[in-house]
Amino acid sequence: MNLVLLRGVVVAELQRRDVADGAIAWSFDVMCSSDGGQGRTPVMVIASESDAAAWQPGVEVVVIGSVKRRFFRSGGATQSRTEVVATSVVPARRRKAVSASLTAALARVSVA
Repeated sequence: MNLVLLRGVVVAELQRRDVADGAIAWSFDVMCSSDGGQGRTPVMVIASESDAAAWQPGVEVVVIGSVKRRFFRSGGATQSRTEVVATSVVPARRRKAVSASLTAALARVSVA
């Protein structure tokens, strides 16, 4: 199962991209701590402008999603990007919303 849980700080301005179906895709980086130090993780999520307003640089967030690698053409060459495609991004200070998101994610995990 491809399930990612990140807790970290938004470290860059959100980049907005309008998608063909009228939705808005947001890309941003989250700085996370791990055993090996700190690292930036790129995140992409489909969300409204009002939701994205809560994810400004400096805000600690909890991200739930999956790792995806996408390919695209740029400058005449094929390039790739590995990122977390989020199903949920919640400011960490909103403890009840974080708990509800974690509960929903854990419900999707099946034990064999």
